[in-house]
Amino acid sequence: MRCTILSIAVVFILSQIAECDEATTEYSVVYSSCSDIDVDGLYYIKPMADRPVIPVICSHGYTMLDASLDEHLTAYPAYLSSFDYPRLDTNHILSRLDDLSTFREWFAVADEFTKFNVAPDCTECVPGDFGDNTVYYIDSHSFCFSGDTSNGCIDDTSSESYHAESCNTCDAGIWPDNDRTQPWLKCTALHMSADHAVDHEHITCVAHGLTFHPSLSMTGDACTCYQPLESDGVIAYNLAVDALPLVSSSPHEITRYGLVVADNIRFDPLWSKDGSGVADLVDDQRDTNVVYLYNADFLQGTYRIMESGTYIIMEDITFNFNAPSMEEMESETFSPNSIDVDELYWYPTHEQAAHDGVYPGLYNYAGAYTLGFFAGITVECDYVTIDLNGHTLQQEYTFYVQQRFFSLIELASQIFVPGQGPANWGAGNDVYASNVVIKNGDLGLTSHHAIHGNRNSEITISGLNAHDFDVAGIACNACNGVTVTDCVIGPQSDTIPLLGRYTHSRAYLPRLKQLSDLKGESTVTFYNRDTTTVQVLVDRLVAQMDMAYFHVVNGVEYDDDADEEWLAAKTLFLRTDDASGWMDGGSSYGVLFGGDGAQVVGIGARPDATSNIYLKNVEIFGIYNAVIEKVKFTADFGATRLIFFDAMDWMAAEDQVDDVSISNYVGDAYSDVTFAVSQVMESWYFQNSLYVSPDMHAHVFEGDHTAFMSIFKQPNVETDKSGSIIGGCGSDIQLHSSKGAIGLRVDGTQNIQIEDVSVHDIYNWATLGSQTWCGAYPGPEVGNEDIEIQYGYTGTRAHGVVMDYASGTLSNVAITNVESYHGEANGLTIYKECDLSLQNVQVDNIHAGTQMSEQQLNDLQLPNLVPRACGVDIRPNTMVAIDADSGIITGENIDGMETCYDQLDEDMILDLGLDVQDNSSKASIMIILCASILVFIAKVVYIRCSHKDIDDNGKNINYEHSHHAQLHECAVDIHDEYTPLL
Repeated sequence: MRCTILSIAVVFILSQIAECDEATTEYSVVYSSCSDIDVDGLYYIKPMADRPVIPVICSHGYTMLDASLDEHLTAYPAYLSSFDYPRLDTNHILSRLDDLSTFREWFAVADEFTKFNVAPDCTECVPGDFGDNTVYYIDSHSFCFSGDTSNGCIDDTSSESYHAESCNTCDAGIWPDNDRTQPWLKCTALHMSADHAVDHEHITCVAHGLTFHPSLSMTGDACTCYQPLESDGVIAYNLAVDALPLVSSSPHEITRYGLVVADNIRFDPLWSKDGSGVADLVDDQRDTNVVYLYNADFLQGTYRIMESGTYIIMEDITFNFNAPSMEEMESETFSPNSIDVDELYWYPTHEQAAHDGVYPGLYNYAGAYTLGFFAGITVECDYVTIDLNGHTLQQEYTFYVQQRFFSLIELASQIFVPGQGPANWGAGNDVYASNVVIKNGDLGLTSHHAIHGNRNSEITISGLNAHDFDVAGIACNACNGVTVTDCVIGPQSDTIPLLGRYTHSRAYLPRLKQLSDLKGESTVTFYNRDTTTVQVLVDRLVAQMDMAYFHVVNGVEYDDDADEEWLAAKTLFLRTDDASGWMDGGSSYGVLFGGDGAQVVGIGARPDATSNIYLKNVEIFGIYNAVIEKVKFTADFGATRLIFFDAMDWMAAEDQVDDVSISNYVGDAYSDVTFAVSQVMESWYFQNSLYVSPDMHAHVFEGDHTAFMSIFKQPNVETDKSGSIIGGCGSDIQLHSSKGAIGLRVDGTQNIQIEDVSVHDIYNWATLGSQTWCGAYPGPEVGNEDIEIQYGYTGTRAHGVVMDYASGTLSNVAITNVESYHGEANGLTIYKECDLSLQNVQVDNIHAGTQMSEQQLNDLQLPNLVPRACGVDIRPNTMVAIDADSGIITGENIDGMETCYDQLDEDMILDLGLDVQDNSSKASIMIILCASILVFIAKVVYIRCSHKDIDDNGKNINYEHSHHAQLHECAVDIHDEYTPLL
């Protein structure tokens, strides 16, 4: 009885409370559109009963869609059939690239009667090029892979470069010299009909074509407006004010355009115009938030540090994410690269890889983890200390084999900045850490970097030993305030088990799984081969990958004489030449500092945004490279590429290339699957960077020899001995610019101090660059190379230290044991636009062309140069101050087919008062200033140089036309008495 009375009382009290809450809740009217709103300004509307309220600008009875008012996109996407960001930024949202909706179809509110206007500057809705049917589209420069910015509004309407849409009005974009009277080059707000169809030919995205998608601005620079035909009139909703969405703006931002602000508008108190509102709340919690890490914290994937704190490693950590169980691995049917399992081995699970998962991107091909686990630890916030506590971080060997793109510590939320790299990393989620300390331990086996960063600041690295990395020990691009002290970097791994093509094949697996599920039964017919299914091609690639894995990991031996699939797998995935185990990619580094973006381009191509770097008491050693040269082929509209921006290796895929007029495609397991993808898959996300030109298609599937001759261009050897053939040599399997083996590379770094640094044992075993595929070209044209820096074939070079566009000081630097088998070897190379001071730089044991035969020397022509050795090589257009009290000291063991000292003009030698009778004396002070001057200075000498034009007739046996042999005119300004010394 008591319980019953009590229950009744509780119900009564709760009902009274509810009535009280309802009485105190503030409600407001929200309309379904702006059609009946007479005063222009900021309002809420609810366009559809079952979808959320959105903030809009009402203008002349039109509803302006300004997505910048919903910067976190909590409401606007509910009215779109899909949405995505451009590749480089989050300044716009657009329909997903596989969504073929017109704007009218994309915007769920619209029907056939809806009218559209545009609002330049998002202030007033007006008719556009298509009257009351005008909306904004964004052009493909923002979401495709084209770097070509040219307008298609040309007179020749029959040209493939003509695009009628290019003649439309552009309200936001890029114009030549910012002159809007000229045709636009890139447009993010293009006047289009609301019913304009989306062109879904993927070749337009990869071959410098133009295509367009509906879009909304996230910056308030240009907005589309609409006016529905509401036959039943505007609907009024009575909604709780505290449930209305926060608006990403401020009263001032609205009223300054003469617009009103509705009484019910709720502004976001954390919003700021420059987006800094939330960042201001970050504080340093390293003293209070201490986290202890064990192997158990790394079982399921990358440890993402997203809170300020001190993270202490409590035991040696071996990364082996989502590995198969021992029971699975011991099974006779185990396939390490199986696509038939529910979850791919060593990859994020489906749950982890979902859009809102902890490791997004694997199966929708857009996100930070689209290539799998790219790091052991990521630092995604500021004020972090990682104390290795004397322990080691490393990849477990099977994980190292299977995850070929990996850094032990990544100082960001993703490994590339948006718009760069071999995949789509998504946009809007990139975070770059600052105020980070990494100290006291060992960084071991890793398939790419020990530590890697982009756009970081105030980074301290100390007390570390980084070794057994495949690419680089430490690399930081566009970084500021980096201190590296008391570290040993090296040696690089010289037992790299697999070629770059295995990296691509592993990255392929999520796509292969989808390809098998969706298109496995589809048929493909290659020229002069039986028709086969996509499933057969996929299974063959997986089987060959498994053979490579079992051979490398388990030591399984196959029949080299009879097993054709094993021989094919060896050719595709394993290195079997004298440089087995060495890096086959174009460049290897100990430590690298460069400008904004990946340093896979030419030296000096990205010279900005890095400063205040300090290296002290650092040893860099054991850097090895033996690049396998590949060619960057081009079609009519740019470079042809496979899915991961990788090279199509025609030399390996043809029966022969000595006479391309009769070459036939025979393919390999990787290229066969890729060409099949070009036939059966339409998704732009799946295809990524794949560019199969019409000529490639005709040759592979129809046997068209003429088409192949347009791909693999060859001049007549009798009549065109010096002509360029292809034009894309000097690259590697990833189409990167080959730069050789470099101990320390410094690109575009201002205020760098290098003190007490030792660089030694830098080796390049690469063979000579091809003299037949590309002809006698002066230098690579792969990644914005500077011919004054990368003259000739540069994949054979070995450098102790390379610097360009840099300022700062080098003191107490020792460089020894730099060797190139077939190319240039330098201790310290200072390229253009530097302003450096040198003190006590000691160089010895520099050896160039150590494996060059006499026959090879006699046959040399561009792009290969006579191997030249140099202790300190200071190039033109730079400034160097040398303190002679300790100055530059070179040893007696600097030798090559040529040395920089050999190039001194005899009169110049006499003018300098040098004794050159003894060859050992020459070698003993191997200092080349502007490639010609040998000096020691009592106080300080400043060198400013300019050089004469290069004569490129292709022959440089005697250095008559070599870049290195040009005579330089140098002005040596002596600030005090100087004495040339031997």
